[in-house]
Amino acid sequence: MHWINGGSPRLKCFVADIRDFKEELALKDINVQETEEQTRIYKSLSKDLEFENLEIRRNDGVIASIKYSGETFSIAVWPDCDDTLHRFNVVEAIGYLIRA
Repeated sequence: MHWINGGSPRLKCFVADIRDFKEELALKDINVQETEEQTRIYKSLSKDLEFENLEIRRNDGVIASIKYSGETFSIAVWPDCDDTLHRFNVVEAIGYLIRA
């Protein structure tokens, strides 16, 4: 099932190297919106990803940013959405476990 229709509900971030990416084919029938917010930073445990203002919205309202740069395609689901765990709570819990 496609993410837009509720598939992969635990997806938070996905990065893939794709050669010959065909944006018009990959995003066909997907409502991509340009937002007023210029840049968003997705902070993962391994690195930070910077996204411009292209967003897609799942049928239940959850928002994700998309980006294609060079040969890398990225999608990040934002932690301030209602059904997404807050990253800071996850990082705090991992930090606590590491220090313990």
